[in-house]
Amino acid sequence: MKISAKEIREGELLPSWYYGRSYKDFCRDIDIFYVIPFNYIIRWGKNIRHLWNKLRSRRGWIDKQIMAAKADFAEEFYALEDERVKQKLQIISDKSFEDAKNEVNKETIEY
Repeated sequence: MKISAKEIREGELLPSWYYGRSYKDFCRDIDIFYVIPFNYIIRWGKNIRHLWNKLRSRRGWIDKQIMAAKADFAEEFYALEDERVKQKLQIISDKSFEDAKNEVNKETIEY
């Protein structure tokens, strides 16, 4: 016995009443329908495969340590970079203030 799947795209008519929706293929944007008792078996298998892949790809202890080290490094780097930027802005603002002050003094001296 051959079990055949019906691939239904969006907007197409639904298959006969004895076909049940098994799963949605998001890559191709279609719904897959099988004959009613088999659609539950295939859906169950897809769900188990999804759970297995999800559990299999969880981060381990080493991955968590590496990510924590990267986060600490990034935090320290950006803190130092913020300090450097603040120092540069302070130098620029001090120079600008002194330049503006000197210009005002020059103008008052000319009058």
